[in-house]
This record gives sequence, C-alpha cells and structure tokens, in this order.
Amino acid sequence: SASNLRSFARYLTLLQTASQKAFADAPVGYDRTVWDTWQISIDAATAEAPLAAKLMGILGWLAPEACQLTWLTDLAADPYLDAAPDDIIEALEQLDRYSLIATNGTTVDTHRVVQAASRRQSGPEGGSFAVTMLHHQRPSAPASEVATWPVLTLLAPHVEHAVQYQAGLPDRAADLWWLLDDCATARQYGGDPIGAVAVFETARMLAEQHFGDLHANTLAARGNLANSYRSAGRIPEAIILQEQVLADRVSVSGDHHRNTLGARGSLASSYWSAGRIPEAIILQEQVLADSMNVFGDLHPETLTIRANLALSYWSADRIPEAITLQEQVLADSMNVFGDLHPDTLTARASLAASYWSAALANWQR
Repeated sequence: SASNLRSFARYLTLLQTASQKAFADAPVGYDRTVWDTWQISIDAATAEAPLAAKLMGILGWLAPEACQLTWLTDLAADPYLDAAPDDIIEALEQLDRYSLIATNGTTVDTHRVVQAASRRQSGPEGGSFAVTMLHHQRPSAPASEVATWPVLTLLAPHVEHAVQYQAGLPDRAADLWWLLDDCATARQYGGDPIGAVAVFETARMLAEQHFGDLHANTLAARGNLANSYRSAGRIPEAIILQEQVLADRVSVSGDHHRNTLGARGSLASSYWSAGRIPEAIILQEQVLADSMNVFGDLHPETLTIRANLALSYWSADRIPEAITLQEQVLADSMNVFGDLHPDTLTARASLAASYWSAALANWQR
C-alpha cells in the first residue's frame, strides 16, 4: 500500500542517517549489538508515537507472549506513562509496524532477543512499572478461590519472568513475592501440585533473600511450600519443613499466636498423611484448645480444627469420640453457616460415615 511504501522509504532514510551513530562505537556485548541493530526501528516508532521506547522497556521485564493490552491501558494515566489509553495503542501499533512486537489488539508478544536488550536499556524504572502493572491486576479475593484463577493464570508467566530479574528491583520484592505466592496457590488449588511446588520454591528463595530468615513472609513462604509438598505427595519433605516452621513460629510469635496454631495444624495434617496418627492427634488436641481460646468456640477455624481432630479419631478407630465431635461440628455449622452451606454438607457427610462405621463395627461383633 502507499502507507507501507512511505514507511519503507522513511525507514531507508533513517537507516542512512542513523547508521553512523549506531555503529560508530565498538560493540560492548551481545545485548548492545542487538540494541544497536534495532535502535533505528525503535527511533522510527518513537518518532511516530513518543511512548514506543518506554513501552519496549516495560515489555522487556515481562514474559515474551501474551501481555494483555488492557494491563497497559489501565495504567495509562500513571505518572510513569502520563498518557491516554489511545496513546498506548498508537505506540504499540507503531512498534508492530516495525516488527518490534506483534499485537492482535488484545495481547502483545515480544521477541526474546529484542526483549532482553530492551530490559537492560529501560533500567529499574521500566521494571518497577511492570511490577506495578502486574500488581494492579492482582485479584482482591484469596487465590484459593476459583474466581481468581483465570486472572492469575494470565499473570503467572509474567510474574515468574519478572522474578528472574528481581535483583534489579529490590524495592519491589514484597510485591513480587505476593504475586508469586498467589500464582502458586492458584496452581495448587487448581489441580497442578507439581507445578505449584516449583513456584513455591522460587517464592521461598525470594523471601529468604529479601526479607531474612525469620521474617513473617519468609515463614509463610516456607509453610506454603511445605503444604505444597504434602499436596504433591512429598510427605517426608513436608514434615521436615513444617517442623522447622513450627519451631520458628513459636520462637517469633509465641506458643498461642494464630500463626503458630496454623503451623501446628499443618504439621498435624502431614503427620496424619504419613500414618503417624497418634502424633497428629496430640497436636490437633492442642490446636483445638488454643483455637477455642484465640478464636472462640464457633469460629470457622475452630470448626475446621474440630472436624480434623474427629477425622484423626476416626482413623485411630476411636469412633465414639469421632461421632461426638462430628455431631458438635454439624450442629455448630448449621448455626454458623446455615443448613445448605458446603461446610455444613461436608460435616453431615462425615458424621454419616462415622455412623456407618459404628454400625458396621457393631454388626461385626
């Protein structure tokens, strides 16, 4: 088309006038060589749309494929961009024309080689905005909830990519850790325990590096990793890590803090999974007593702990004690949640199973 001919002619002019500047100095590295090679195209796109170079820098910190265009336009008014959404779209179209990116109007893809050079040219300012952009999309609901999974699935590759270069963004470590933890949690609850383990391991390393050994985020990262080990069937590793987390929680927060109760309950669950039922029961009885003091008798946490203890009683063939607890859990669940709440239905089913086990035991006698 005529517009393409004009663009090509203009590109040749830019090539002739910029080549001496681009290649006058000896290359100092591969990234510099790549950047010099593409600088003419970037300058051309920026001449048409001033945001082009800045957007290339932002995209350099993200995964190569499927950056959502709306992530950029949602923050067009941010001081770093200080633009209108249409300005973002125009700049992306110019970058696409010069084959620096590929966009279909919904997502943006960037070649890995150009991306690496762009990231280094943009510096931490571009990386910091990229993290801001990702964090802006972070769901407000817990990552364990199904409704958050589509968004977190889109965010995950970009978060994991940004974390690879987090050494250049020390001020954004906390935001990256929260995003990484959310993405790992969504994988675990979404049925990918193996994938979740890998992301939780990265989250733990990030927390240990930036927060310190006994920081609350570090202990949470270790606890989440241990839970993912258990979900992936790696029970011995889960127990080793959970025993360490529990000791650290007691040291940092005290024996009756809610975080300590959570760590003790998680360790009990792993003991149960390993068939160490008596040890699980000892911990769960302690957790139940503490939970009643900390949260109250009808708090959802207390009901869950009581139900878990009943399950351990049932596993230990202490059926009458299990039934007593389960009857209490069912009555309390109906009172707190209502008759048709999922937790109430679960409590009713568990009690029915125990009634059946007790009847079977009596019949066998």
